[in-house]
Amino acid sequence: MEQQQLLDQALDKILDGQANQGIEEWEKCFRDGRDKTSPTVALFQMADLAATLAECDLLDHARQVDQQIMDQLDEDKDSESPLVSPENRAQLYKTVDMRYADEAKTSSLTNRNLNGSFSNRKMASHTVVEYPTRFTLISTPSQQTTHHFGGDNTEAKAQVTTVKAGDRAVVVTSDEVNPGRHRVLPRYIPNQARKAAEEFQPPQIPPSGSTEQENELFSPDQDGLFLASNTTTTEGSSKWLTKFSNAVRHLGSPNLISKVRSGVRVNIAILDTGCDITDPYFRSHGIEKVDELKRNWHDCLRESREPTDQDAKNHGTALSILLLLLAPEAAAVLLAAERGIDIISMSFGFEKDINIIQKAIIEAESKTGNKIVFFAAANNSGQDELERFPARSESVISVRGTDYRGGIVAPYNPPNWPYKPRDQFCTLAKDVPCGFFAPKSGCSVATVIMAAIAAAVIGFVEQESHFTQAERSNVRTRRGLVSVFSTMAAGRETAKGRWYVAPWQLFENNRKPLYIIGSALSLIPQQG
Repeated sequence: MEQQQLLDQALDKILDGQANQGIEEWEKCFRDGRDKTSPTVALFQMADLAATLAECDLLDHARQVDQQIMDQLDEDKDSESPLVSPENRAQLYKTVDMRYADEAKTSSLTNRNLNGSFSNRKMASHTVVEYPTRFTLISTPSQQTTHHFGGDNTEAKAQVTTVKAGDRAVVVTSDEVNPGRHRVLPRYIPNQARKAAEEFQPPQIPPSGSTEQENELFSPDQDGLFLASNTTTTEGSSKWLTKFSNAVRHLGSPNLISKVRSGVRVNIAILDTGCDITDPYFRSHGIEKVDELKRNWHDCLRESREPTDQDAKNHGTALSILLLLLAPEAAAVLLAAERGIDIISMSFGFEKDINIIQKAIIEAESKTGNKIVFFAAANNSGQDELERFPARSESVISVRGTDYRGGIVAPYNPPNWPYKPRDQFCTLAKDVPCGFFAPKSGCSVATVIMAAIAAAVIGFVEQESHFTQAERSNVRTRRGLVSVFSTMAAGRETAKGRWYVAPWQLFENNRKPLYIIGSALSLIPQQG
């Protein structure tokens, strides 16, 4: 039987309600015939699968397939010898775009062609909205500008206003959206709109390399915080975050987990400058999220009973937003205060060891039987300085930074201490979107992302019934996660001994998360 007939039979099973079996048979048939199929035919076959999944309301699966189509089209278009003709490329773009024209989605898909004009006028009411793929924005250095724009292959049009708000810009839209093509969703704006806001009024974040050294408790050097992004191009990092979300979603899908145990939430504490819950991002997520942040707020300086960000650049707020984007199912708290915390993200760094912090880390390990994991930013001074405290602590996983391709970024990769040789992990740290804020860079950004990867791994182990109780305990320890990260990153070690970590490494080259994580945890000796 020909490949196309087998693919059609698999699609029929999906339509008949046998989604799992149909998807599995389609993927097997597609893989088996991949070498004999042209890239163009393969892309149209994937488009047929996405259309079938969308028709059966399997939208998450459909979006993953559409994202793969867009990624492959982008790579082919940018290659020296494209294999897909311009006509077929345009047809595939149109097919994906039209699938989402009726719902405001795909901030995750890359924006394509710019097509529109703008005129100045003030608008009465505003609502945040997400746009289809081919929408993008123009920004101008004015107090308020309304943009009228539409995609090449869609009928939808909307109006967007960039509004100066304090020391940064916020991009909002009016309710004047074509009701036949859109639904207005109260969610965060996509990268396209955020990019316009950056160009309009970027936050003034101090550059790295400050000569002022402060070692007072709760007064870490600024190099432990953000670095200003050196470029306005964040598409690569935005696509990285989308790939992250897709990988984590797949990690928790029923198709991957054989027998699901009752869900166990992973609690992440962010030790930072605070969190401003009046930020538009939190308002767009609804009152439930704001209430949860209030419940879990604690100010160790006892200066505020309400969530607030003491840093003028909203460092803690931006990283809290990034964590919520990457780990929406985790119970994100703003300080560890004996509330069943599993992971602690520390974005600060000190030149000297701070005894009270080291004692608190040791006490937390003692109280939890070592079932608590600390991550800390290494340093942002490149080869000029060694790791800072608490990243250099034996109890802490030190985090360094890469670009979206996994390449080492020199400023975010300090040398480790000679007498403390150990695994050195790194992940995305350059030009990373953080809600309404301009993209951020630095080891502190990578630290939050690494904490989110750890939460995804722990969540998978908690759900998958094949893991033993000992393995579920070990994955919550520093030793357990170090073993998992090292196994995930096998083959991605750099010349300087850095291990690049990303969640999709659990799936690459037909790998199975159950076996990757299981083999890593099996390497840990059993406690006698």
